[in-house]
Amino acid sequence: MGQRAAQLLAAKFGDYDSLLDASYDDIVAIEGLGPKIAQSVLLFTRSPEAKQLGAKFRQAGLSLASMQETKPGGVLQDTQFVLTGTLGISRKRAEQMIESAGGKVTSSVSKSTDFVLVGQNPGSKLAKARELGIKILTEEEFYDMMSKG
Repeated sequence: MGQRAAQLLAAKFGDYDSLLDASYDDIVAIEGLGPKIAQSVLLFTRSPEAKQLGAKFRQAGLSLASMQETKPGGVLQDTQFVLTGTLGISRKRAEQMIESAGGKVTSSVSKSTDFVLVGQNPGSKLAKARELGIKILTEEEFYDMMSKG
């Protein structure tokens, strides 16, 4: 499971015990997480190791919220991005840039999406963005936006 999934889970559940009690439906309902991740999380949270880890967290006074990465306000604060097509940089790097500037990256276009970053050979996400009237950014426009922060 990746860092982004862990951040989403921490933001949703706040404490480890709540995560341990979460159902498949609770997890899969989190925007940005899919069925495979939800199943993986359930396999882990139902294990004896997860229960032991929870006891250690409680003993140390840790919560999921204390483990979240905090980001100061950035040029992309409170914006939601979707990436589509082949970018000139890796998707992981693009996600890191967006998140370090205070934005969020999701996997599907919705009404709450602010920008769709479009590379070469974009897929159906571009059509969906146009349909919803969402701002479409080229990589050049994205880099210009990032340079203002």
